[in-house]
Amino acid sequence: ARDIGIMASAYKIDAKEAGELMAGWHSSLKLDRAKSLDLGDAANRLGARVDLKATAADIGSVVKNGGETSLAAGMKPEHVAAIAAALLSASVSKDGAGASLKTLGTAFGKGDTATPEQRAAWAELDIEPGALTSRMRTDASGAIKEVLAVLSSKPAEQQSALIKTLFE
Repeated sequence: ARDIGIMASAYKIDAKEAGELMAGWHSSLKLDRAKSLDLGDAANRLGARVDLKATAADIGSVVKNGGETSLAAGMKPEHVAAIAAALLSASVSKDGAGASLKTLGTAFGKGDTATPEQRAAWAELDIEPGALTSRMRTDASGAIKEVLAVLSSKPAEQQSALIKTLFE
């Protein structure tokens, strides 16, 4: 009850909404109390930033609804919150941001189950899907940065084709 009260106050939402959000983190994301509090703190810090157009409550909601695959792929809850905040700040709807998180987690977590087309796209980036999935479990932030750096080094038309193949 104390955690819910603190979250409701920090997020500027009512206690019922805070309780539902925390319960969702526990059930859908399988976060224990400590990880839920870490996620709550991260969302609150991100929501307080003036350079981001996202509230803590919206960030928490997006993570609750779309973060499961990203967490399963190896991302930390606070990293998922940061991506959610970036998507919301870019004017992506909460539903769209949640769907994007699911897609991202699925793409980075497929490993050896990637389709032949996806394997070919990863090969164009000189990334082996199984190794990427393994790295996500130990260094998700570094793995994502590497993929984005390699993608950004490609010509725009190739970027579009690779993104479509890997993330759709």
